[in-house]
Amino acid sequence: VVTGETPDERYESFLRGLVRHGWAKLILDAKSLDSAEIRIMRRALGYSQETLARKVRVSFSTVNRWENGHHVPRSDAILSSLRRTAKAFAV
Repeated sequence: VVTGETPDERYESFLRGLVRHGWAKLILDAKSLDSAEIRIMRRALGYSQETLARKVRVSFSTVNRWENGHHVPRSDAILSSLRRTAKAFAV
């Protein structure tokens, strides 16, 4: 059930439902993550860019560049950290 009074609240509720019901697995099993997938995952987790940066041990500007499509996380360690962060939330 999607809840919320504002469009942003409904969007966040929808994303959290995707994570809870396993749909995030499609993103988590991908070999790479594009800017939209990173943004969706971050928002579904309820994290700011700053919080996600701390969780995966990169700078805020790095997360910002990922989400704006200027850079792609290429390091297996970073991708693993992103997935681990999302899986911890989904369980």
